Amino acid sequence: MKKPMLSALTACLILIAGCNAESEKAEPKAAVPNTEDVAPIGHTQTPNHGQAAKLIKKPNFDIKAEDYGNKLNELLANTEFAAMTVTKVAEGDSGDAFIIDYPHHISLTGEVNESGVLEALIYTMPSNEQLEKSGAKLSQLVTASLLALNPELSPSEAKAKVAELLDHAFSNYILQKTHQRAIGVVGEGVYVCEISEMGVRLLIEPAEGSRFISKK
Repeated sequence: MKKPMLSALTACLILIAGCNAESEKAEPKAAVPNTEDVAPIGHTQTPNHGQAAKLIKKPNFDIKAEDYGNKLNELLANTEFAAMTVTKVAEGDSGDAFIIDYPHHISLTGEVNESGVLEALIYTMPSNEQLEKSGAKLSQLVTASLLALNPELSPSEAKAKVAELLDHAFSNYILQKTHQRAIGVVGEGVYVCEISEMGVRLLIEPAEGSRFISKK
């Protein structure tokens, strides 16, 4: 009698093992999601999110930062800003840039892509009691920038366009003491002047993709 019982027990064990195998096939373990950043094709994986931001292609002015600096120095040769535009680019986490400190507390930051091409210009200065005097100097610098980016314009045309932009923002701020913004488009660029008690900020960027240009 022991042999039949042993055979029956063996058969049961084989049946149970088979059921377990089928269960494992039917219900595989859940895969653990990969939470690591994946580098774009052609780029090296890096944990630095600032570096990843540099991979994003932005519109540019199709002029090298060095060429822009040389042109600006040429345009400002007979002014107090002569030879001051040195576009020495430094690398940053979110992009490359050069910074220039001019007299009258005016600063210029130039954003540059990995190829050294100019992407944007940002002028800043205080909005203090010297606003009108410093504003005239800012107008001189911005006019030179406009001419460097739009060589087809005459100096008088460029000066008039910048004066109109700054006058609109500055006059309203002096009267109302509230945040003001003036926007103008010249050639392929958009010029945005903002002024508040925090200071003056004048942005020059490509009109393509600019959030300051209404989408039709």
